[in-house]
Amino acid sequence: MKTTRRRKRFARNVFQSAQLRLPSGRKLGLLRVANFGPVPYMILCARAAGELTNNNVKLTPQNVRQAIQDDWFANFADLAESLQRLKSDGADALLVDISNNCRS
Repeated sequence: MKTTRRRKRFARNVFQSAQLRLPSGRKLGLLRVANFGPVPYMILCARAAGELTNNNVKLTPQNVRQAIQDDWFANFADLAESLQRLKSDGADALLVDISNNCRS
């Protein structure tokens, strides 16, 4: 099955989204949830450290954890916006990729 790939990147956050146009003309919305918690997202750690440093806040484990948690929950507003955009752009279906979310 050959697909025509027209990728639109919407997410400014840790949840990536895109849209594929299938040969049938239907549109498939894609959403990537790489992990169910904030810890594996290195971008959150980097942003937390940068934000704390820019605000002259001491880089302690507690401060970094709190900043990561705050950023993690702020990303859900962007996630909702991404889903709304996929819907308004006419996605006929949504495929959510949750691979790497298993525990051993």
